[in-house]
Amino acid sequence: NKQNDLDNDELFSNNKTVLHVVQDSSKKGRSRYQMCFEKETKAEVEERTCLSRQPFVRKLESEKEIGLDLIYPSNLDILLPKRPPWNYFMTKTCIENNEKRYFDSFVENLKSQPWAHNLSRFENNLETWRQLWRVLEKSDVITMLADARFPAMHFFPPLIDYVTKTLKKPAILVLNKVDIVPPQNVIGWKKYFTQIYPDLKVVCFTSFPKTPTPTPSKAFHVMAKSPRKKGGFMAYGEKDFLGACKSLFPDKSFDAWQKKLGINDSVETITPIPELQNDPQDEDFLLEKWNDD
Repeated sequence: NKQNDLDNDELFSNNKTVLHVVQDSSKKGRSRYQMCFEKETKAEVEERTCLSRQPFVRKLESEKEIGLDLIYPSNLDILLPKRPPWNYFMTKTCIENNEKRYFDSFVENLKSQPWAHNLSRFENNLETWRQLWRVLEKSDVITMLADARFPAMHFFPPLIDYVTKTLKKPAILVLNKVDIVPPQNVIGWKKYFTQIYPDLKVVCFTSFPKTPTPTPSKAFHVMAKSPRKKGGFMAYGEKDFLGACKSLFPDKSFDAWQKKLGINDSVETITPIPELQNDPQDEDFLLEKWNDD
């Protein structure tokens, strides 16, 4: 109601970094998984509006080179809530109460950090995190999808560390939309992630491989004014993704996958992107050039 909205506005105006845990046991079905984010204050909205009216200043190429170390703080562990210890002898109520207490403590610790006011939208619904915990526990391999235009922004190091180091499970990073990114950038990002995470499989993917790949000088123009055309294109990358899974589980059969994807080991059925078909020496050369620039 309106009174509650007013109370919430007053609450947020007094504390910009307020975080709270949402857990409504009365909700049933899909409503339990309704995403919940903090409401921005009127002052924050007005500030963003004012910033949007400022002149656009194009960054230098060197200023666009941002790695994971410039996005995430050094103490990464506090950014990802992890499921508390449990066993099959514990009751459902006991497990849920432990998770609730842990998540309360996690949120309190998070909002006490000096950089808490710079946090991006954070999921406050405990049920959402519970689903993530259970999916991670039941999965054989975890796949993270990142936009190839700026994968560092979509790549979440704490999650990969938790999967590979704590759960001892393999992970695959899929760089999507590689057809609208200069090839040297794609290869550079691929090398960047494999150097930081040697055990991480990195796969390139796009649904529109025949779309012209922009050159560095025209990349912005192509992305802004030349949308990718749809229809009649075969996806690029599913065979590489399948190959990554095969390398992780050599004893497993992937015949059903190959049949569903229409992939034959003896016949190449996927339209390749020529710019990305480089041997290791070409990749090293492009990476060196990319780093020097």
